[in-house]
Amino acid sequence: MLKIGKFSVSWIIFSVILVSLCYRIYLACTTNMIICWDSLEYRDLGRLLQNNDFLSYFKGGPRREPIYPVLVSVAMHMESWSGIVYTRILAGIGVGILFITQVLMYIVLRKLNVRIWICAFILLYFGFSPAINNTAFSLYSEISVLPWTLLSALLIAKSFETIISKNIVRSFFAGAGIGSLFVIMTMIKAPFELVFFVFVGLYFVLLLRAFIQKNRPVIIKALVFIFTLCLVYEVPVTAYKMLNKVFNNNYALTGRGSWALYGGVALKTEPMTARKILTAIAHIPGNGACMRFFSEEECTYWEAFSASDGFGLGKYGQVSSTTPAADVDRVILGDCKKRILEHPFQYVFMSSFDWIKMFFWESTKIGFVEYPPWLETLYNKTIFKDGLRLLVSLGSLIAFIILLLSIRNPVKLTDSQCPATKEQYLRFTIFVILLFYTGLHSMFNTVTRWALPLAPLYLVCVGYALQLLWPKPRSK
Repeated sequence: MLKIGKFSVSWIIFSVILVSLCYRIYLACTTNMIICWDSLEYRDLGRLLQNNDFLSYFKGGPRREPIYPVLVSVAMHMESWSGIVYTRILAGIGVGILFITQVLMYIVLRKLNVRIWICAFILLYFGFSPAINNTAFSLYSEISVLPWTLLSALLIAKSFETIISKNIVRSFFAGAGIGSLFVIMTMIKAPFELVFFVFVGLYFVLLLRAFIQKNRPVIIKALVFIFTLCLVYEVPVTAYKMLNKVFNNNYALTGRGSWALYGGVALKTEPMTARKILTAIAHIPGNGACMRFFSEEECTYWEAFSASDGFGLGKYGQVSSTTPAADVDRVILGDCKKRILEHPFQYVFMSSFDWIKMFFWESTKIGFVEYPPWLETLYNKTIFKDGLRLLVSLGSLIAFIILLLSIRNPVKLTDSQCPATKEQYLRFTIFVILLFYTGLHSMFNTVTRWALPLAPLYLVCVGYALQLLWPKPRSK
């Protein structure tokens, strides 16, 4: 064991993290960010914030979620006095974020009682994963949310124990901490707003059961926790929405939700043929896999920035031309609801394919990064890129199912008189985050990038599944 202050880390874990760090530093020095598509907007927003042009930032909105543009502007400020190109600074920040994420992954794995050699294997894969490393070296926001998903799983799991077993002061600080954490995640990826409300609902279930059991101390602590949690979360999130309402007449975090949802809904509720459905199934692993069996035109139809964007942007243009800006989202969401109710079973069936797509997060072809020639050659090899994507993605889906099966008595998790174990709380928390984040995105027409915030949790699930499938041999 290696002693680092008060902490002890096995040599194998320390070596894995060190090797991963060295590899990422090498990539930070040898890769280049390709600025195109959404990254152009992140760059432009960063420039606005660098120049303190907050009025233009809000007037042109609602913009992207704000935290990553702020990070880009910080890198641009650093460029102005250091002379180092801001994209290199962002790459360095990305290396640091992945280091922190890797350490948090180890903590989560150990709290799930995963053995050291399995931890080492999972952490080593995380260190060399093409998709995860791509987040650090492209101008996209996924990198900034990776450690928070792990930290949220740890703190939420701990919060149930705090409400049941600790004092009021600890419950207050737990609510404030988790509320702050969800503010950060929501300001990076708006769908975490849904996950927040799901957990608020679970805390209310805990409160209700405490009322039924007449457990007065838990009732008081749960009320303090929930009030603090909602206050700390809602004040900044509502304030940001109000700024958008004042300056661009949209009470929203971001402006893409309604028309992007309509595009996905329209795509899935169009008249279907057997061949079209088969094409959608073949497209689950990606466009390349689909084109082995169907034509490029048929497969491209299911690409996120093809037909669905056409439907969504067309509807947005139509509605915005005849509707006040404040009502555009409401009208588009109403049309979404109408189309879903006209074809409810078809929509749910087709959305199940996008739910499965959310597990196909690994890829060597996400793009937006120029790699060293030897690595580009490796990433282009069909057997490597297709085999890795299929193996890791199916492994993530199977591990999620195993995690679900391991949660045998979820009702016990809200029982204040006979609380669950720390490991049970942690497993349930990870499951809920994965279920609702993927479920929300399945309503849209998904892309690989959308699943990357969950990648560390997927790998934790794989580690836990390996622990169950490869149990420790009994000592003789």
